[in-house]
Amino acid sequence: MRKDLLVAGCVTVSAVLALATSGCTRPATAAPPATAAPPAAAVSATANPCDATAAYAAEITDAGRVAWQASLPPGRSQGLPSPVVSAGVAVFADDADLVGLRAADGRRLWDDHLRPNGPVPDDLLGLWQWDGNAIALIDYSDTDWRLVAVNPADGKVRWQFRFGTAVNSWSGVSPAGVFALTAGAELYVLNLANGRAIWSRAFVQPDKHGNYAGELLITDGVLVAGYLRLAPPAPSVLVGFSEKTGRQLWARTGLPDEPNVQADGGVVLMSGVNDLQGRQVPTPLTALSAANGKTLWHAAVGFVYDLWTLPGQAVFGSATGMYDVSPATGAKRWQAPVTPEHTLLTSTDAVYFASGGDLTARRLADGTVAWQQPGALGGGGDTFIVAPSGPNALIAGGNNFDDPPRTVVSAVSLGTGKLAATVRLPSDLPAAPAVTGSDAIYELNPEACESAG
Repeated sequence: MRKDLLVAGCVTVSAVLALATSGCTRPATAAPPATAAPPAAAVSATANPCDATAAYAAEITDAGRVAWQASLPPGRSQGLPSPVVSAGVAVFADDADLVGLRAADGRRLWDDHLRPNGPVPDDLLGLWQWDGNAIALIDYSDTDWRLVAVNPADGKVRWQFRFGTAVNSWSGVSPAGVFALTAGAELYVLNLANGRAIWSRAFVQPDKHGNYAGELLITDGVLVAGYLRLAPPAPSVLVGFSEKTGRQLWARTGLPDEPNVQADGGVVLMSGVNDLQGRQVPTPLTALSAANGKTLWHAAVGFVYDLWTLPGQAVFGSATGMYDVSPATGAKRWQAPVTPEHTLLTSTDAVYFASGGDLTARRLADGTVAWQQPGALGGGGDTFIVAPSGPNALIAGGNNFDDPPRTVVSAVSLGTGKLAATVRLPSDLPAAPAVTGSDAIYELNPEACESAG
């Protein structure tokens, strides 16, 4: 069933996938407590961003003012997960520390130096928050990966779940506090309230190096799991499981070599590419029913860049324009001749995006331009757009190639596009900020500018 639809696609989303049967659970185990830490000294915005002691956090208000700055442990690494705010505490991560700062004023509450009497972790892969906990995925070694829940008030570990092998992929947190991961050949679905496995089952046989590509997504009570064996190459597989029981609901093959999935309620949107003789060819953008895996609609598209969904609405960008479509039917609402570089789809009535150095607001009703603000972005590199609870959006444009590197945060009125204020911070941003009330909390990373030379 062909609709008047969209275009271009390489959808960005975190997810994970699976297949087969089994059913083992592993108990959560206790862990040593965190150590209390003194308050950190304030950091000047003129601090040397390449000084390893200059790692710090900064809270920027919705009005574009620096509410506070606070030092973080030195030796930060690249590829850090975004900080999270849970129970009024901002939690940050590096390779060997979890740090809790009071979100109201930046005072350091605790510093949990992981494994102080043993080898430090190889990496800290992700941070999430759920029901008053900060959740961290930590790689201690090839045979010791853990999902750990920390009390944000004091840094003490409430529970941890251990994996005997490397975690390949993971989902986001479902509305019910369920989290899915794949580790080795197994698929795990965990309850974040207590760290226990709701169910687990055999997933896929990795290649001799333990590798495969995976995508996981939990939506509308269904865990949608996909995988691709890398050596020897094999067709990709997408499977739907009951989130509660692990019962397989459906399975599909013949999917893209590198599938990307996003969801709007019970509709799964999938795009991707196939590798044909060293050349990447985009596959049709396809909408599937999460309940039964059947195709609802599809359209031959190019590479999809950003894909954002609201209830009953999906907006995405491509090399040929920006589109707003119905997830259920694929019917196109509007198309705009612009290629967005960074997008924020709010729950109000507009989509905000960066393109060509400008910040633009387009009305979701018809795609027309509400306003443009050419002075909002500061340099190249990563750009993060967030909309706290106040009247303004905060746009952080990091540039690692300025001398010295810097990040420019602009406060822009969501209603009018007026530039309210600009804040300049040293160093680039390693990850998106955490939003707390009407403010955003950013983490500055000095090591990135060291590698830029």
